[in-house]
Amino acid sequence: MKTKFHHFFVALALPVLLTLNSQLSTAFAQGSAFTMYVANSLNYGGINTRYFTVEQFDSQGNASVFATNSSFSNPILSSPEAVAINSSGHVYVDCSQDNTWIEEFDSSGNNPARFVNPTVNYPAGMVFDGSGNLYVANNNSIEVYNPAGEGNVFATTGTAFLEGLAFDAAGNLWVADEYNGLIEERDTGGTLTTFASPGHNPYGLAFDKSGNLYVALAGNGNIIKYDSNTNQTLVAALGSSAQPVGLAFDPAGNLYVSEYASNSIVKIDPKNNVTTFATNGLNGPFFLAIKAASPKLTITYSGNQAIVSWPPAVTGWKLQTHNNLATGSWGNYTGTVVSNSATISPPTGILFFRLSNP
Repeated sequence: MKTKFHHFFVALALPVLLTLNSQLSTAFAQGSAFTMYVANSLNYGGINTRYFTVEQFDSQGNASVFATNSSFSNPILSSPEAVAINSSGHVYVDCSQDNTWIEEFDSSGNNPARFVNPTVNYPAGMVFDGSGNLYVANNNSIEVYNPAGEGNVFATTGTAFLEGLAFDAAGNLWVADEYNGLIEERDTGGTLTTFASPGHNPYGLAFDKSGNLYVALAGNGNIIKYDSNTNQTLVAALGSSAQPVGLAFDPAGNLYVSEYASNSIVKIDPKNNVTTFATNGLNGPFFLAIKAASPKLTITYSGNQAIVSWPPAVTGWKLQTHNNLATGSWGNYTGTVVSNSATISPPTGILFFRLSNP
């Protein structure tokens, strides 16, 4: 997942701290909620009235239309294949029909804007790196675009159909080659290494927080996992008629799978129990992406102490500090954190806090 930051600007002189806390503490989302975006690759309606949608789900599985093209004459979306979310919460959608392009929407699905008409003829998986550059799989090449939409070829290969993309914690790009049945790793310079050969048409890729790589095999309906030593484990067998495509983790470590054949989203919990998350609002679901809600960062006081905390059930976030936002950079909090709580005693000077989810 892309790095997400949750900002809470607080001056640790007690009167100021009290004032800022009372003004800002209600502005942040609670817990491990998320929003899921799914590209529906198949159209609704007839040949002259067809329309496509990107569907949106909350963490309870409730569906709503995030974006759609209003008519055939205005194809903002035309066979959307993949979605990706940048650090500002904007949603990018690549389209593979009626020419190809990548569309950008704000977090409410409004103000669609053409991000780029890429030099690709079959855009598939997309992913952002930590610097805001967008990588797009295209047949036998990977295109990269900076935030202004300026692009070039990051890497090419031989005969291939490249599909899912994912970055690991070290910034290496991982690629699913559906045609050759390969999982490949590209380092930051684009150098290729073949990691594994699972066959069975690999599509979606996703890393868990421990660095294990999950792969959706559309050819046999299986979800498999690799550790760093290429040891393979079967996570779930969805059935020989299933066609799993996209993969994404929620903040609690549950894995979600877009299942093209049955028009459903499948949920696999950390113990590999499989349930159906959603079936409504789906028509040929392809790749999906999840945006985690930031946990609520709270400051309370006890005597001459300031206690910075966030919900104990929320995992994977790091507390960071800064003492001058005009200069320097954020750093991880070096004090003691117990059960997502840090105590500053006494609170002196100026100190800012945020949560980071790498």
